[in-house]
Amino acid sequence: MSMDVQALHQGLSALEPARAARSRVWADAYVKAFYYGEADVVGWIEEHHAQYQRRHMEALVVNGVGKNLRRKRRQEMLQQIYALYPYGAVDCHQTPAARDSEDAQG
Repeated sequence: MSMDVQALHQGLSALEPARAARSRVWADAYVKAFYYGEADVVGWIEEHHAQYQRRHMEALVVNGVGKNLRRKRRQEMLQQIYALYPYGAVDCHQTPAARDSEDAQG
C-alpha cells in the first residue's frame, strides 16, 4: 500500500508540489498505522487524533487491527475514539469557536 501512496504522490506533486509533500507524509503515516498492533494503534490514535477526522480513526480500528478482535474489544476501542472527538464526526480543522456557534444555532 505504501507503493500506491508513492505513485499517487508522484502524480500529485506535478500538479501542486507543496501540498503533495505534506499530504504524502500524512497519508504514509496513516497507512503505516494499519500495520500496528492493538496497543500501538491506540497510542497512535491518541497522539494523532487532531490531524485526522474521526472516520479515519474508526476505519483504522474496524478495518485494521480491529478486524481480528472480538466485537466487544473492537467496540471498546471505538468508544475510546469517540471520547477523543467530543463534537462527533466534525472536520478536524474546524476551530472550537466555530463548533460552538454551530451548536448554538442547531
